[in-house]
Amino acid sequence: ISAAMPTNTSYPLDIRTLVVERDVVRISGEVANKRGVAEIQRALSKIAMGGKVTAKQGSPPSSVSKSSFRFEFRVNRSGEGS
Repeated sequence: ISAAMPTNTSYPLDIRTLVVERDVVRISGEVANKRGVAEIQRALSKIAMGGKVTAKQGSPPSSVSKSSFRFEFRVNRSGEGS
């Protein structure tokens, strides 16, 4: 997951939760703006099975100036391509 995340450091990324259950990953957190949320979703789609990353209803950001995200996707944990 870290290798897939955007390397753009122009916005802070705060991961609040990361849960991996079998082949399902749930990740939530906050970034500086909605553009950052879209970049994260695009990056995660590169490692998600079928490129599908589902945005889930998120909790409100802890700061007015941040945008929260909550995504769920499936990954191939067998190590054999997606």
